[in-house]
Amino acid sequence: MEENLNYSEEDALSNLVGRFEKMIQEDQHYFFDSSEFIEIIDFYLMNNQKDKLKIALEMGREYFPMNIELEIREAQFNILNNKRELALEQLKSLYALYPDNPDVLLSMAAIYSELNRHGEAISYLELALEVDENPEHVLLSLAMEYQQIGQFRKSVSVLKRLISMRPEDDFVLNELAHVFDAAKSYDESIRFFTRYADDHPFNAFAWFHLGNAYSSQKKYNEALEAYDYTLAIDPEFSSAIFNRGHVFLSTSRYNEAVKCFEETLQIEGKDAVTLYFIGEAWFAAGKLDKAQQYYSESIEADANHMESRIGLAFVYNDRGEYDQALQQIEQALRIESTHSEANQIKGDILINLNRFADAIDALRKAVLLDTQNVDAWLILSEATMLQDDAEGALKVLAEAEKAVEEPVLIIYRKAAYLFETDRYKEGEMVLLTALEMNIAELNSVFEYNAELREHVVLNEIISNYKKTNG
Repeated sequence: MEENLNYSEEDALSNLVGRFEKMIQEDQHYFFDSSEFIEIIDFYLMNNQKDKLKIALEMGREYFPMNIELEIREAQFNILNNKRELALEQLKSLYALYPDNPDVLLSMAAIYSELNRHGEAISYLELALEVDENPEHVLLSLAMEYQQIGQFRKSVSVLKRLISMRPEDDFVLNELAHVFDAAKSYDESIRFFTRYADDHPFNAFAWFHLGNAYSSQKKYNEALEAYDYTLAIDPEFSSAIFNRGHVFLSTSRYNEAVKCFEETLQIEGKDAVTLYFIGEAWFAAGKLDKAQQYYSESIEADANHMESRIGLAFVYNDRGEYDQALQQIEQALRIESTHSEANQIKGDILINLNRFADAIDALRKAVLLDTQNVDAWLILSEATMLQDDAEGALKVLAEAEKAVEEPVLIIYRKAAYLFETDRYKEGEMVLLTALEMNIAELNSVFEYNAELREHVVLNEIISNYKKTNG
């Protein structure tokens, strides 16, 4: 019944707009009341048909010069034409006359939002909430404004209020999931979607977002269970299938990951991103030929898919085909020259080609683009060390230690270099500092240089530390 009603409303609007356009084409004069003009104008606003909108607006204002709704539409038309200051003046005049009109308040908020004056937009939306009898659309706008200024916690509160009014609104539910993620409120997200799924057990989006929240916290078994519920409700929910693949990839279940990504392709069609992740799964599984195949197919689907170029560079690098690896990473950098990781990978490949000066240039660019790129700092220090410049390598690490917010891996590497160069007293002090910071990262020393596992002095310091600190 509701569906039939929607169809009849659409037909009525189509007939109304058709009648208006026929009048214009035939240069006739038909009668339209103010509400009909507003419907016609809103239709043209929604569809961005500026020329017809202008005609409808001029006629409406001529017939109904004191109609506030038409005055608001005129301001909206000026916003559409980038005449924001004129629109603001019109709306200010309306606000002076009608300070309690929710449409005026909402339009004031919209223009301030367009002008990136989000604090003022929020003020008018809060005023609109006080006078609007149907506050749902006001709340949605308010939530969006809070997101614009990074106040995600406030946006969460507003969206929770809105979902309590519109519990079946999947758009609001999706927006709430996004804001939980932006606010890094993962535990709260899990609690909310657990309750919501209990109350709405047949809502596929509820289970999907619960799965995403669990996955973000690396609670992979719970994530898979939530995705299973999603797919029990909607077996072709491709995003849930895709995200299941991510969970399998994260837990080294590569064959199952590939199956999920292939199923996603069957539903969605060929897609560069999904093909890329099949390549990632095969690369992680050590199947370099298959990884190369899918990275290449991803590039066929989208020649500018940078991550697949990087994937191919890794494949060639692992095979020892360094010239081909360099060719792929340079193609990736043509797509995005300011990509820190790509510059880091280029530096790594150039080291393998014994082009140390060029490698250092690429790695310097990588850390300049992203000072928090710890791997780039470490490889830059290695490139310097490989030129028999231990002091230079230590200077690089000293620079990195100041730049990186969490420098524990940098400090462990510094200790490794000091022990490699027989500077045991300095090495002991640095190593103890690193152990105090995070003993779990100790293995990074041996991943860098396996021979240090047999270093007598180093092992004695580690053993004494563990005895003293339980």
